[in-house]
Amino acid sequence: MKFTIQKSIFENVLKNASKYLEKSHDTLKFVFIGVSDGKLSIRGSNNTEDSISYPESSDLEDGSCLVDSALLIRGLNSLADESIVVNINKKLSISQGRKRISIDVMDAESYPMLSNDQSKPLKLDINMGEK
Repeated sequence: MKFTIQKSIFENVLKNASKYLEKSHDTLKFVFIGVSDGKLSIRGSNNTEDSISYPESSDLEDGSCLVDSALLIRGLNSLADESIVVNINKKLSISQGRKRISIDVMDAESYPMLSNDQSKPLKLDINMGEK
């Protein structure tokens, strides 16, 4: 996944999505970042999503990942308010001129998505070590 975006726009959307994260829980402090059908989507949970369409983000390549929002925001704070290039393969890399930031990511399939459909009951099975 790859895209180019103005740092302040990316940072503002990321901060907005981060409001809905459970930062004290290791699994739930990650924000979802995805590119699909020409839109950049950032989610703090499955009920909160901000999408950015061209021209704010450009050079879009499809893909998705999970990244620790606090680490990403700290990294963005060290950059100038100019255009940044975000490239995500096995790590999230942000470049701006000579500056480079690299952050580990998780597979987007790990993202906890719940159905918003209230007509379908949520079923949860817990196996307490029984075989």
